[in-house]
Amino acid sequence: MTLPVYEVFAIKYAERPGRRPEHFIGGDAHDAHMPMDYFIWLIRNDERLIVVDTGFDAAMAAKRGRT
Repeated sequence: MTLPVYEVFAIKYAERPGRRPEHFIGGDAHDAHMPMDYFIWLIRNDERLIVVDTGFDAAMAAKRGRT
């Protein structure tokens, strides 16, 4: 049996500045610059095309102060 071969692409669609304590639950003692990048993932082969978006919806974006 031959397993299918896929290509995987990370597609960056946004970025924002930030500091380490903003990115970890409970904060982080190392208060340093730490920007955040946002990606969706494309997984494909000759038979399938899959898009993976692990982000949040517009309501959660508003709650978090994101655009």
